[in-house]
Parts: sequence; structure tokens; C-alpha cells
Amino acid sequence: DGQLKLLDGHIYEGRWINGTILNGTETSPDGEVYRGNFHGRERHGYGELLVQGNVIYRGTWELGTQIKETSNNDQT
Repeated sequence: DGQLKLLDGHIYEGRWINGTILNGTETSPDGEVYRGNFHGRERHGYGELLVQGNVIYRGTWELGTQIKETSNNDQT
């Protein structure tokens, strides 16, 4: 586990392998929080996006793009 703080204010925390985050949390300077899987520093795989502590998107991402929203009943 580790943390990366970028000069632009983004903070990545989570599980890393060979300097690349696999899963964890990305916090943006504006307070937006993404929790989930990554490919490089791109949101990739299952994850959720929170704004002011409220989930506004939960589902699948592909290289930073939301591609399939998941209802509360779909995720186990």
C-alpha cells in the first residue's frame, strides 16, 4: 500500500505494483473521490465516484470513461 501526491493536487492511495496503482482511492483537488480499480492512473474496471460524500456514479469504467452504471442490486 502507498500514496502518491501530485503537484496538481490529486492524491492516489491504495495498492501498488511496480509503481502503478491497481486499486484504491483518487482524491481530486475539488474534493471529488473515486474508489475502485485503476489501469495506470486511469479509472478502469469497477468503481464509484463520490461528490461531497454522496455516490453519484457506481459502475464500470474503461480507461477513465464511465461505460456501465450498476444499480445497488447488481453489485455483490
